[in-house]
Amino acid sequence: MSSRDWFLRDQPSAHAWLWNLLASRLNEVLPASFLVRYDAGVSLSTAAPDGYGSSAYVGDCEPEPDGTETLEALLRRIELRAATVLSNVQDLVGETTRGPWPRMPGPKSVEARACARVDSGVLHCWYGDEHAPMVRLRPMPRPLTDSGRRSGAATPDGEI
Repeated sequence: MSSRDWFLRDQPSAHAWLWNLLASRLNEVLPASFLVRYDAGVSLSTAAPDGYGSSAYVGDCEPEPDGTETLEALLRRIELRAATVLSNVQDLVGETTRGPWPRMPGPKSVEARACARVDSGVLHCWYGDEHAPMVRLRPMPRPLTDSGRRSGAATPDGEI
């Protein structure tokens, strides 16, 4: 199955659905008065209670039009963009509250790392260790399923 078949079959606006869902999931876990919204195919914007905000480019996550992009490459791109959005939101919360969010346990004031992974067609996002996260967003299942599996998790700097 090509990446185009997996991602777009009967879903011409799958990327909009995905980023709206990510914004919704972030809003469930953010501190009070912060708000994330999807801006028509370009970015996710975060508004802070002090009136400042930020945005993170997400673009679309549709496969390359020539059909040559592999499913693995498409899933990796989704993971990287989701992790980048989480990191940008995290930066705004930290700057506004003047402290790390979410904060890792321990004496040092360190924020948990933003991560994302697609596994069996479901986008998983969290802050911290995957097995003991400080914050875990509710999973974001795709309306379509994927027969492949991912074993690694992306962080904003591209590490797995």
